[in-house]
Amino acid sequence: MEKKRERIFFRCCIGYFFSGTATLIIGAVIPHLMKEIGLNYIGAGGILTFFYIGNFCGSFLYTALSAKLGDKATITFMTFLSVLSFVTLITTPPLIIINISVLILGLTKGSITLFNNYYVNNMYENPAPKSSVLNAMFAVGAFISPFLLSSILLIGLNWRYILVLIAIVALFVTANFFTADKDTLKFYKMHAKNTANTASKSQISFLYNKDFYINVLLLFFYLGFEYSINGWFITYLKDTGIMSISLATTMVSVTWIAILISRLFVAKLSQKVSSKKITAFDSFGLVVCFCLLIATKNIFVIVISLFLLGLFMAPVFPLVYAISKSSLQGSAFAMTVFTALTSMGGILTPYVIGVISNNFSINTAILTLIFNAVLIFILSFLSYKKSY
Repeated sequence: MEKKRERIFFRCCIGYFFSGTATLIIGAVIPHLMKEIGLNYIGAGGILTFFYIGNFCGSFLYTALSAKLGDKATITFMTFLSVLSFVTLITTPPLIIINISVLILGLTKGSITLFNNYYVNNMYENPAPKSSVLNAMFAVGAFISPFLLSSILLIGLNWRYILVLIAIVALFVTANFFTADKDTLKFYKMHAKNTANTASKSQISFLYNKDFYINVLLLFFYLGFEYSINGWFITYLKDTGIMSISLATTMVSVTWIAILISRLFVAKLSQKVSSKKITAFDSFGLVVCFCLLIATKNIFVIVISLFLLGLFMAPVFPLVYAISKSSLQGSAFAMTVFTALTSMGGILTPYVIGVISNNFSINTAILTLIFNAVLIFILSFLSYKKSY
């Protein structure tokens, strides 16, 4: 059974790799879409918002479909939808079709997130190390897609080629989930606590747990912060005249190289050090590095700040999911609610950034992310103190 478990984990890693490529490429192509179809900041923010609305709805849709079709069929179907979405985006259709396409991509991302985190949390007694490795694969994908786009631009090819490549990857990932062992998935689902998808009294006990709300708020503000960095930072670096679009795209890859390194390191560290302690420490570093980043226009300082920001951002998401295991009690319903509520931060914040950019400036908009950064630290510190 252990070998079968590791095969499922491997498939989860492949899924998160794709999720990373898809998530980062949306933000990376925003400047190109703004130029080609004449989008303003609100329109661009709307695209990001539709993506994260899909991410939010994906957890609910996945839960509903999996109750009827099973996890394997559902995750395969939801991943295949992303193939169709990328094929549609290659044609640069009207804005409404772009929004629908990215909404569907968000549904895929939300489904993969729920599937991966549910099984990793329930297949392992201490999920923190595996969760960090899993999210490191997201970082690999997140690093590769902007880097490939930058390379494509440097050799003079059209930016749409990156969408072609990711569509091919999406097809491969669909096959990856389609060939998963159905019996192994059933085994771990049956052995998890409270796996029914309806909200009986025992299954909503997580709602009375204070840790649940601390973790929800922590990830709410973190995802708003991360998704805004993913979606807006290339545009910010370009529109403020700090650097060219190809260099700005490469800089986002630098951040995700740091995130990859950090998550692999934390996978080892979390076996010896409390996840809450790591999260609190890194949240403080996140605040410091972000303040340094937005306080300068020196390219060298920006590169260093982005790299350090990536190092400190990296552990927050996987470790908070791992920390939440006790409050979620193995319930698929609880995981769905948790994923959906935290996703709201990723929906609202990028759109707010777009609105502020349109009415004031993108400098002002990015500056508001300090609010998120500070709250991430406060909530992670509260979580850490509460454990003592």
